[in-house]
This record gives sequence, structure tokens and C-alpha cells, in this order.
Amino acid sequence: MTMGTTFTLHSPSPTLAATAPPSLLLAQSAPQITEQMIQKYIDFLSYATEIQFSPAQRAQIRTFVQGYMRDGDQKSISEVKGSLTTYDKLLVQSAEEREVVRKQARPIILTQLQQEAIAGKEDAKWLLNAYYQAHPPIASGNPPLTRDMVDAHIEMEHFLLTQVLGQQAPPINAQTRAKVYQTAAAQYAQLSPQEQRSFAEKPGQLALTKYQWARMSAEDRLMMRAQIGGVNSLSPQEQMTISQFQQQANQMLRSHNWNMMQSTLNNMRQNTDIIMGTPPIWNPSTNRYEQRGGIITEFK
Repeated sequence: MTMGTTFTLHSPSPTLAATAPPSLLLAQSAPQITEQMIQKYIDFLSYATEIQFSPAQRAQIRTFVQGYMRDGDQKSISEVKGSLTTYDKLLVQSAEEREVVRKQARPIILTQLQQEAIAGKEDAKWLLNAYYQAHPPIASGNPPLTRDMVDAHIEMEHFLLTQVLGQQAPPINAQTRAKVYQTAAAQYAQLSPQEQRSFAEKPGQLALTKYQWARMSAEDRLMMRAQIGGVNSLSPQEQMTISQFQQQANQMLRSHNWNMMQSTLNNMRQNTDIIMGTPPIWNPSTNRYEQRGGIITEFK
């Protein structure tokens, strides 16, 4: 059930233990993980899985960690401490950065838990079950399809549509979202294993892209829109602005970070088209989103 950076713990030397004064022996026999560390570890698991653990669930995790110490499970103890080190590093980052890390790490964590559960680890089985109780699957698969994965697809398409392609469209309402859940659940089994894994990565991709987009200059975003959607997708004034700093734009195109962002957006759009069809376009004349292909067809 443990996660995070690990490191090796060294057992006390038998010779030292035989000759050490009582005060040193007492220090060596102290718990390797304190109660404060256990509670912080539970907080980390809550953060990583987005589960608001009940008092009973927190008590169960505490029992698991106490079992590691009772059984001398140095590997699990090391992993708990590694998780705490990771958590300390995350806590000094901004909320936006923490969210990107959490979303990107989620598929990795779930895969790790699944592997440990298959291997027979009861703590991993328990946490995996707790996760899917908090995030109920709407379709079976590997991984199972959950609403947050579909939400990321919806928000990704809306982001590409409005922010990158510059089209006007209202947010997708709850009724439409429910229809997307239903259609996605019905079609999820038709996706290949690789497509299902790619779908699970969408929340992390979306979080990272929105984080990077928010930190780009207005000029950078304008150039990105021109590259992704074409110059004709820009207004006449925006096209004139681009022509005025074309030399700067050419230098920008050679920038590694800029190319990485462009590649990410292109891949997001391409993967979305393959898995879910072309992005939905708001049609003012019919007052609805319209889309062809993929597992979403047409919805109001």
C-alpha cells in the first residue's frame, strides 16, 4: 500500500547493542515510525487518492503501519518514510503544482496498488477497494473507467475548443455530462488496452497543460493557437499581431519548451480524436454541441 521514494534502513549493530548504555538501547528500541508520522502518512494517502478517510479508515491504515513495525517489515517502513519525504517536498510547492503532480501520479499509483493486490498484499487490496468506493467505476476495464477520467476528456475538449481554437461555447451542463458518462461507459470496453491506459492519463495531461498555458505570455498563446488551429482561426487583428512579431515567433518555434507544449497539445487533440471523436463544436443555430465519430456523437 505504500508509495513514494524509498531508501534503505540500517539495523543496529549487534556489537553496539551488546555494549551500549541503557539510554542508547532505549533510543534504538523506539518506534521507527511515530504516531505523528503515521497521521501524516494517512494525510498523504488521502491527498494522493483524493479520499476523505473516515475515522474507521484512518484507524485501519494506522493498524497496517503498526503491523509493518511489529513484523519488522523494513521494506514497507522504508516506503512509508519515503512517502513522507515526498509529501514534505510537495507541501512547499504551490497548490497548482501539487495538483499537477497528483493527477499525473494517479495512474502510476493505481497500477502499483493493483500489482501489489494481485501479489496478495492485504493493505494494497484494502486501499484499492477504498479508492473505487470513493471513485465508483462506471465501466470495467484496465483500469476501470471512472467519472473523473471522463470529466478530464470533457474539460480537455472544452479547453482546446475555447482557449486554443478560440471558438465560443458555453460550459457543458450537467445533463450533457451525464449523457457523456453513459455513452463512454457503453463504449469503453471497445477501446484497446493502450487506449484505456491513455484515457486514464487524461486528468494528468489536462492539469499539466492548463498549468503551462496559464504561465505562457499572451504572445506565446497566440502563436500556439496559430500553430494548432491555423492562422485562419485567428481574428484579423490577431493575424496582424502575429505578422508584427514574426521574427520573434520564428525564434520561439525553435524553443525546446515551446515545441514541447505544442507537441503536447497536438497529441492531446489527436488522441482525443482517435478515442472520442472530433472535439464537440457549439452550434448556435441548433443550440447544442455537435460531434461526429468516437464514442460521443451528438448531444444537447
